[in-house]
Amino acid sequence: LVSEVTAREELRDHLRGLPGVEASQLDNLLAGWQATRRRRADGTTYSFISPGGEEFTSVSRAAWAACRLAPMERQLRAEADRLRVENDALRAARPHGPVVASHGRRD
Repeated sequence: LVSEVTAREELRDHLRGLPGVEASQLDNLLAGWQATRRRRADGTTYSFISPGGEEFTSVSRAAWAACRLAPMERQLRAEADRLRVENDALRAARPHGPVVASHGRRD
């Protein structure tokens, strides 16, 4: 039996119990995370994948990683947004038409 909802709720519950984590932060901390719980005859396995692609197989490690990675991911998203705006401004300021570069020799 595979359950994404249950795994995500267990991660949310574990985050809720960590020192310094406010209930209002939970959605931001879990944004972009994938969670899966598989029940088998020999036990239960977990897979938690961060937005950056790092995989964790325990609820506690994933919770600590979510707390550690969230500020960096927000900073990277903000930087990407800033660069996107800068790039759009440069494109808008560029003269229309192809840019011709002369690579000829000067004698």
